[in-house]
Amino acid sequence: MEKSLRIEEKELMLIKEFFLFVRDFYFDPTNANFRPKTIEEAISFTFKKRIGSCSTKHYLLGNLLESNGFSVKYMTYPFYWQDLLLPYPDELRRLLSEMPIQYHLALKVLIKGEEKLIDATWDRPLIIAGFPVNEDNNLTEGMKLAINP
Repeated sequence: MEKSLRIEEKELMLIKEFFLFVRDFYFDPTNANFRPKTIEEAISFTFKKRIGSCSTKHYLLGNLLESNGFSVKYMTYPFYWQDLLLPYPDELRRLLSEMPIQYHLALKVLIKGEEKLIDATWDRPLIIAGFPVNEDNNLTEGMKLAINP
């Protein structure tokens, strides 16, 4: 019993390390105008540049977790930017109302026998702008989704 608890704690620590590593890459929904042809290219770009969209950040995080034996599901959620409860400037809010539906990628990971949502989209400095940045202590309860589906 004690040995299995130590293994669970080590697994949780590894998930936390990977989560924090990827979460703190700068969020850039345009990926610096990089257009990968494959998921592998997207993962490589995100890893090298330490920048990414929700999709590329979660492809990288999922790859790191799967490579270490974790069960990962890639979850896609439709959303509208204007539905996010963020303090947008008026001009930006007006432009957002004209944007079409978007798709957000996050992960569900098996943690201690239960699927938990992991969302590493917003990097830590975005807290200042009012973004709901997830912390690693939310792993066992599940995290907040970065968007309003």
